[in-house]
Amino acid sequence: MTGDPVAPTYGLEWLSPSIGCDSLNQVMSRDLLDSRVHDRSQLLAQIQKWLAGEPRACNAWLKGSGGRGQMDALSDLDVVVVVRDTDLNAIAGDPARPTGYHEVLGSARGRSVAAVADVLLLLEAPQNAPEGGKALTSFYAMPAGPQQVDWEWQIWPGDAGTDDTVSLLERGLLGRPRPAGPQFDHYRPSRAPADDYEVAQHAIPWFCATAIWNAKAVARSSAAAAPPPMLKAMNNAIADIGRYLGINLGAFNHAPPLGSESPFDILTQAVAVFENLLTEAPSFFDGVPETVGKQLRQFIRAATAFAGQGRLNR
Repeated sequence: MTGDPVAPTYGLEWLSPSIGCDSLNQVMSRDLLDSRVHDRSQLLAQIQKWLAGEPRACNAWLKGSGGRGQMDALSDLDVVVVVRDTDLNAIAGDPARPTGYHEVLGSARGRSVAAVADVLLLLEAPQNAPEGGKALTSFYAMPAGPQQVDWEWQIWPGDAGTDDTVSLLERGLLGRPRPAGPQFDHYRPSRAPADDYEVAQHAIPWFCATAIWNAKAVARSSAAAAPPPMLKAMNNAIADIGRYLGINLGAFNHAPPLGSESPFDILTQAVAVFENLLTEAPSFFDGVPETVGKQLRQFIRAATAFAGQGRLNR
């Protein structure tokens, strides 16, 4: 792991001292969101560089909002990598059981995505895997906050890219697209946690992911004070960790109602509780960087800026 990413500088030296506070905040918000777009472009370039140097990757493409050309400053990347069946386990194999976060980091797919850039967190996502393939959700530490990449590994020849994809790697090995059908619609491989330890360990990246997804959903909502849609899931993750560690978290055992606090304030408070847990039991959080709280708060700041820009444009 590298050190704490340097926070983006906003380049405000040229501003007149007489500029209003609201205008200054708007400029800083735009710069933070621009920095996120820059970070994502840099990360995508690193992904392409890694793919070009990975001989087991047959083809790769970007799908989702990136493939459609509809990304905003908070959008993530959805990357599909096609490999031969004989290479799947070597490049994207499962973590050992019992599965703690350290085992996820040390798994074949954990090592693969960590070779791209500085990993902040990894979230096992077997339910997202294609038939016979693998999946992993990753968050990379970047100056303007974490960048999410949803990885999917398909068995060659894979589902050939469509008009809604952007090619990241072509080695001339694309075969016929797989036919769509119920077998894919209903294929949901499950690798549920086996015991309280695995539940609590899975809750570490699950909390962080839901904190990010909540902030993103609130920022994109047309309602000024929309409640975070996954608030209960996020707080349950904290409760799972606290329960395993024997720490009573009181109100965080249930999703608190929205009062006078903004949704972003509630998310920030939850991050503070998570950081306290990390401080109380550092050995339980083996492999989780100390900067995770700073990164989550940076994303919440970006989401707050995004929401503010959206309201100005409405």
